Amino acid sequence: MAQNKAMMQDKEFEELCDKIVKGAALAYERLVAQKKKEDGELIFGIDGKIVRVKVRDLPENGATRKAQPK
Repeated sequence: MAQNKAMMQDKEFEELCDKIVKGAALAYERLVAQKKKEDGELIFGIDGKIVRVKVRDLPENGATRKAQPK
């Protein structure tokens, strides 16, 4: 019984984690869309450096790892 309960808690925890990750991804997509309308920029921390990136310069797939610090 206790093992079954632990399995349920693990499954519930995984589902919660999935929801959080999906929510964060959706929030990022909405932020990028809004900044794109404003011709704005995003600020990232990459390798300990603060990097400002114009949204129009971001790759279409949303990857930001290749941005170079200025």
